[in-house]
Amino acid sequence: MALTSRTRTLVLLVLITITLGGTWPYFERMLDANERPRLLAGIALVEHGSVQIDGPNAHGLALGPDVARAENGSLVPNKPPGATLVASAAWLVLEARSALTGEAIDRRGTTILARVLGALLPTLLLAFVLWRRERTSGEAPEPV
Repeated sequence: MALTSRTRTLVLLVLITITLGGTWPYFERMLDANERPRLLAGIALVEHGSVQIDGPNAHGLALGPDVARAENGSLVPNKPPGATLVASAAWLVLEARSALTGEAIDRRGTTILARVLGALLPTLLLAFVLWRRERTSGEAPEPV
């Protein structure tokens, strides 16, 4: 039984999703030390308009090694702000859901949604664009 082009594409996207999703630790205790300051900064950016992650913005979490001290003495992430902005978007989405449903926002949900917005969706979008490009050009990509 031959698969149609659309079915092959769907299978590829599902495999990418499973591969990327299956590599993420889902438990809060396994929250990556590299990721923790970025998530906290994203939450702080939405709640307080600052990326300061110490004090009450730490939400009871150990900050880990990937922080720096700002000029005013506060702790901030020591990485570029891209993942922080994605975490802010995830927090905003979850705040909106919480306002509509009354459900509390948890760190696990924030972490998973930030990973989906920052890693999974861009990868699937890139795969889709490359598939469309290959499909419209009519040429198979050259082997590497």
